[in-house]
This record gives sequence, structure tokens and C-alpha cells, in this order.
Amino acid sequence: MWSARRWVRVPRRHAFRGWRAALLLTISSLFALPLAGQALDIFIVRHAETLANATKLYTAFNQRHFTRDGARQIEDLTRALRPYRFDAILTSPAYRTLRTIQPYLVAANAQAEIWPELDECCWQTDPEHELTPPGDPILLEEDQRPYFALRPGAAETSPGAERYDDGIRRVRWAAAEIWRRWGGSDAVILVATHYHTGAKLIETLAESLPSGGVRLQNAKLTHLRESDGRFFIVGLNLDEPGAAAPIRASPP
Repeated sequence: MWSARRWVRVPRRHAFRGWRAALLLTISSLFALPLAGQALDIFIVRHAETLANATKLYTAFNQRHFTRDGARQIEDLTRALRPYRFDAILTSPAYRTLRTIQPYLVAANAQAEIWPELDECCWQTDPEHELTPPGDPILLEEDQRPYFALRPGAAETSPGAERYDDGIRRVRWAAAEIWRRWGGSDAVILVATHYHTGAKLIETLAESLPSGGVRLQNAKLTHLRESDGRFFIVGLNLDEPGAAAPIRASPP
């Protein structure tokens, strides 16, 4: 269900007349097209604000329900992403991430691939936090089934609770698998995940970043771009992909 189009701009509102205006419009449209030989772009988005985020009470109910601000964040994110198409969309299996990205998938008639490795991790303050039984089965509600599919070969359960180092290992696996599948290409992918997992993924891809240096806001986008096998942060906690995405300026 992936669309071959990417980075489709919102149509301009002003009407142009004359050959000068037509020439300017033609030139400007060239910058909106993907250029040959461009490198991989990754947009990482944290799920919208849940009751658990707001109250710090991490019950199953609070993890699955959004605050009023969270509901508004989903609307804003969907509106910001609507003009764009991605070569791949990856998501954590957590209900809050699925529900954050689903309205965009519906609007774009796209499908996301569920990666259990993108579920939340590394929240423990004690690296020796004991293991508990595996996580819950990954189940989709009826209205979600057209828009999500489990990655072929992936585990059919969420990771569940685990040691800090176990979480780091699966994030590193996810980073390596993203590079294996899309590294060095001109693909543009979207990753829907969590506060800690998203930060660790960014730190893993952009290796020069210190641990703990990335703080992701709810339903905001962080843009990474690859250059010669290395990733750079183009923008952190963005409201929308913005002009930098299709133009693809040189990394900082």
C-alpha cells in the first residue's frame, strides 16, 4: 500500500500570470521533487500525550487513553503529515502509538509495519531490573487491521518488561535493520515510537550524541538525515516535516 509519491507539497494559494510567474513556478516545483542520489531521511515521532504521561500513574487504562491535549496533538500531527507520503512507516505495537499514527494512515490510505523492537524500553533507573514474563500478544482492533501489519518474522508479543541492557539491544537491532533495509537509499521513512525508545534510537543512529541528550515531546517530529553512512539531526521536536525535507539541505 505504499505510495510511490513522496513529499507532495500543499498547492500554492496564489495565482500567477505571465511567463515570469510560470518560470518561477517551474523552478520552485523542481525543489519539491526528490533528487537523485539523495540519502536516507528518517522522521521519528513520539506518541501523543496519554493520561499516564499527565498523571505519572502508569496503569493499563492510563496508557491506552489520551488526554484532551493528546487528542488535539493527534489532530495536529495528522494535519501536518497529510500532504506527505513515506516509503515506509514503522510503529511500536503499543496501543498509544497505533492510535496516534492511525488517523494519518487513514487519510493517506497507507499501511504501517509493526516492529515489536520499537516498543518502550530503557525506562529503568536500575540496570539490573529483574525480568518479568513476556509481553502481551499483539492484537489489532477491527478498524486497525487495514492499516497495520506485523513485520514478517517478528515476534507476535510485545517485549514486556526487561532489563535496561535488553532494551538497548533491541533498539540497536532496530537501528541496524533500518540501515540494512534502507541505508544509502533516497527513502523517507516515518517511525512512531516512545520517549525512551525514540531517544535511544536517535542516539544510536547519530552516534556522536551523548546518552540522555535527546528529550522527545509528545506527537512532535525529529528529522534525521544520513550522509556517507552517518546520521545528523536536521530538526528536533518539529511541528511538521517542513521545507527541509524535500529540499534536503546539507547536514549540519
